[in-house]
Amino acid sequence: MSFRKHISSLAPRCFGALAALASLGTALHGCGTAPQLASDVSNIPYPGGDGPQWVYNGPLPALEDAEVIVSLKGHTARVTGFLPASFSGTIPYYAVLDSAGTRRRITVVYPIATGNLSSFNDNGTAVRNAPGTYSAATIYPRKTLNSIAEWGGFPFIVYNTSRAIGFHGPITHDSKEWFLKRGPVSHGCNRMQGEHVVEMAHLLGVDMRGKVYSSGDSRKRTFKTRVLDTSAGFDVFEGKNVDVDYPTSSGATRPSSNVRVFPTWDARELRRSVCRYNASRSLGERHCDSQPANKIDITTGGRAVGVIECPAGYALESVGSQGGRICTDGVNVWGPFTKAMVAKCLSWGGGDAPCNSDRWGRSVALSARGTELCPEGASFDTGTGYCTEGLNAFGPFPASLIAKCEAAGGGETACRSARWNRDFLKNLL
Repeated sequence: MSFRKHISSLAPRCFGALAALASLGTALHGCGTAPQLASDVSNIPYPGGDGPQWVYNGPLPALEDAEVIVSLKGHTARVTGFLPASFSGTIPYYAVLDSAGTRRRITVVYPIATGNLSSFNDNGTAVRNAPGTYSAATIYPRKTLNSIAEWGGFPFIVYNTSRAIGFHGPITHDSKEWFLKRGPVSHGCNRMQGEHVVEMAHLLGVDMRGKVYSSGDSRKRTFKTRVLDTSAGFDVFEGKNVDVDYPTSSGATRPSSNVRVFPTWDARELRRSVCRYNASRSLGERHCDSQPANKIDITTGGRAVGVIECPAGYALESVGSQGGRICTDGVNVWGPFTKAMVAKCLSWGGGDAPCNSDRWGRSVALSARGTELCPEGASFDTGTGYCTEGLNAFGPFPASLIAKCEAAGGGETACRSARWNRDFLKNLL
């Protein structure tokens, strides 16, 4: 049977109606309320003594063409980059996945501390993280304690080499844990949670899984770091002000409207993502398996997965082992299909109209989809409980939500589609 016969050539998606729904969603969400934030601050254990080696065993690989955007006003650091073509692992709940052509792009946002603008050096020069764009960095995968501060063995990522400003661990701790004070509290650098700076070093190209580093080791890396001045406002992602689900200290400003709040993670919940090096265990991707099991699902963050209701004649079928689902009649699969899936379809010779239809042959759909919770090119959105790609959330949605959509003025055609504006959906839940 030909490829084209595997894909039903239904009419292309009703983009006009969907655009109207997306516009309505923006209108409803344009003056959003302040985000609900995590109630506790936690980090990895404080072991005392010289800073140990920390090992990364989280799911993400080193990224290609990485970029870091720092907001001095919002106290956020957004890392974005492309997954290697060979990557087939799990996408964690706190990472947003989208596609750019045939490449898969990951975005992660971390809470940070920034330089206290009221602090001064001994020569009277104001201490601050100089705004600008930097293209090279020296990464110290391990920095031990010294007379200036307790670096804790976490990586030290210097991107402003002329002023030795970069990202490092939280410095602050009590007798049990390291913890980050998010706000204008540092001497100029960007403090981060310990587990976050270990993951960042890994994302930016330092192998934090397979080598024990001394405090003097350094790795030269090239990636863009953009530091936004306080006057430049908050970082913006997909048209929304960036915030992250982590409390702030006094003196910090956070956006109160038109906000995209990114989830974050801590090592008490994902205990196998970062751990202290254990000399009795071999290094590698299983080094942290001796730690207690993760408290929450690394794919969903403990969030319930949204209800999917298939159209008449189709039934839900499980895909893979992470909770993936498709609507199928045994021969065809009902969409929607992601941009990455459509790109695969086109590369296989499917043709424009069949690849952009809402119904594909089952074998082709499964090959393009993958076996993750969300289809290729989409990631789980903890704000809605559905898989999203960019501004779109994927159904098909249950009748109860469709009724709410129509009552909100979404229109019958758009509301009965399987692709909604993410923020519009969030307002209905």
